[in-house]
Amino acid sequence: MQKAVHKALVEVTSPEIVALALKEARRSPMRRFKNGAVIYDKITKKIISSGCSYDSDPGYQKVATIHAEMDAIRKTDKNGLLYWDCLVIALNKTGNATYSSCPCITCASLLSDCRVRNIIYHQQLNDGSWVVMREWPAGLLNRANEVNGKFARHQKIVAPI
Repeated sequence: MQKAVHKALVEVTSPEIVALALKEARRSPMRRFKNGAVIYDKITKKIISSGCSYDSDPGYQKVATIHAEMDAIRKTDKNGLLYWDCLVIALNKTGNATYSSCPCITCASLLSDCRVRNIIYHQQLNDGSWVVMREWPAGLLNRANEVNGKFARHQKIVAPI
């Protein structure tokens, strides 16, 4: 992962949380993109759960992909999932950060339903610069088809890189 992206994510969360998200992303058996997600308590920095992306049935041709966010939600205590944050990291096959680790609409909806307070992800802007974003899950749903680089009021650039 690019050092600048890694450093900015550590500043926003903690070294342990970023290390676990990277470990989960590297553990993913997916070939093109390897995603890792960590759900954690923002105040205490306690890790609640983590997950990686994988195929639901690798031996079958038409399979559903389980996203890292879905895997992390699946591993939590369903009654205790209350107002936590979620860090999402995406790596390409060479181990570098992909252009964006922004969750898809389905994962944003699941995180919103589970009352996750903030989603933290990295994104490369149109000018080639990198930022770490903090966003409400509902905000992702509201701007599903918005052009990259236009920020809504519910988004916050927490670390220009």
